[in-house]
Amino acid sequence: MYMSVRLRPRFTLLIVLLAIVPQILLGVFIGGRSFVILEADSLRLQQEVAANVGHQIEAFLLDAEQELLFTDEALGLGTLDAQAQKAALNNLLINQRLFQDLALLNEDGREQIYLSRSKVVLAEQLRDRAADAEFLVPVREMRTYFGAPHFDEAIREPLLPISIPILDRRKGEAAFILIANVRLKPVWDLLAELDLQNQREIFVVDEAGRIVAHQIPGVVLRGTYFDIPAADGRAPGLAGEESIIAHYDLEIGPQDLQVIVQQPTAAALALAISTSQLTLGVTAVSLVAALLLVVLITRQIFFPIENLSAAAQAVGAGDLTYQVLAAHDNEIGDLAKVFNAMTRQLRETIRSLEERVRARTTDLNASLDEQKRLVELLESKNEELEILASHDFLTEVPNRRLFFDRLDRAIKKANRYESLVALLYLDIDEFKFVNDTFGHSVGDKVLQAVSGRVQKALREMDTVARLGGDEFAIILEQPDKLESVRDVIERIQANIAKSFEIEGHRFSLSSSIGVAVFPLDADNGTELVKQADSAMYAAKDRGRNQYHFPAVQPSR
Repeated sequence: MYMSVRLRPRFTLLIVLLAIVPQILLGVFIGGRSFVILEADSLRLQQEVAANVGHQIEAFLLDAEQELLFTDEALGLGTLDAQAQKAALNNLLINQRLFQDLALLNEDGREQIYLSRSKVVLAEQLRDRAADAEFLVPVREMRTYFGAPHFDEAIREPLLPISIPILDRRKGEAAFILIANVRLKPVWDLLAELDLQNQREIFVVDEAGRIVAHQIPGVVLRGTYFDIPAADGRAPGLAGEESIIAHYDLEIGPQDLQVIVQQPTAAALALAISTSQLTLGVTAVSLVAALLLVVLITRQIFFPIENLSAAAQAVGAGDLTYQVLAAHDNEIGDLAKVFNAMTRQLRETIRSLEERVRARTTDLNASLDEQKRLVELLESKNEELEILASHDFLTEVPNRRLFFDRLDRAIKKANRYESLVALLYLDIDEFKFVNDTFGHSVGDKVLQAVSGRVQKALREMDTVARLGGDEFAIILEQPDKLESVRDVIERIQANIAKSFEIEGHRFSLSSSIGVAVFPLDADNGTELVKQADSAMYAAKDRGRNQYHFPAVQPSR
């Protein structure tokens, strides 16, 4: 009988748990399946919408291509004289609003005719487009070429170039290339007319991620970009909120255009969220009812345990004076007595430990202060060593090691941005005479003065380094043209030529400078250094205060 009384609340609690846990698990399963199914349905629907709109855009661009092909086939553009060709293209531009510009190129890639809705192009403004993909692909492969969209600021609208070959049927070769800039405004109108529900949004992006068509024109006009996810599913949407996103790749030419359909995740899963909330509410009501039942049954039994728990929390918070009331002569009462004895022993142990900790803390604080001082000293020395390892000790400019590192980075940057790098090798004329006549101490100060004057002639992004003796190397990054390099050289020589006084001696120096330009004179750093070095010796052979470009460049 004694054991049955003590087991009764345990059996009661077990029954309650067996009733609640399956209900919770069922609710979690139903809610989870609802989320999965709704997300899959939303993704499938958006993929269908993206594919359907993609097919319509493909049909629109193919219609534009067919309009150009039909014009050639019906009128025989390749057989007409220039006046008739211009009249035919002008008629096409008037009748077909989908074309913004029309250009006819000859077999050499030179514009023969250029017609536009937004501007007048004079004969002297016709361009050579032989290097453009719009010319090269139709000429070489004898097929239609669809180019990348570009934004026309004049009409505030993106245009997509389409070019077709106009064949010389006797030779079987392209006699002309007809290029049309197709307006994407009809695609805007198509998207705007779509009846998308539940906060869905649809737009078209190019391979750079720029939006070229959207239901709202302002999104395109602001030059908005979208980071296309690697796969369909959940990803950040256009406004940054989590969305379910589907895409369709337009199968038009080599350019990567994608139709994107997105829906905020919260909107797509609204029904599942409501179902989950309902399930949660039912589960909560059931749980509350079960808890009330448990409380009513076990109130008297668990009161001593709660008292013991409160004592444990107080001790855990640091109050070792808290004593548990041992009101019951049972296991819990025995536990309360042991607990009280344990807290008394802990109080005595802590007092002893506190005294030992105070003594150790004093010693540790002194040790930490010394360690901190040593760390700060070591960091300071490391910074000094790094500077010494990469800079010339005398002039404090980069040394040979840092020079080659910066030259390599400058060439990589030039390759990436298709820009120039100019390398200048500078040698002070008659410096040996200065050293021999006035001594190395004066010579060192002359080198310091020359280094400072060279730096004043450069931009912050440029580099001057001392390679040894009186030889300096200068890296000019991304000069806009060769004339800018010449200006810097003349500024350097002018600065060096200004007279100055050291230890009572007045000096008026000159310099010889050799120049090599990447990628005009060399395609790598090693060869560029060789070219600049050779150019410097060529400059010295011509006399004092000279500079020299390689044979392909002008010198002085």
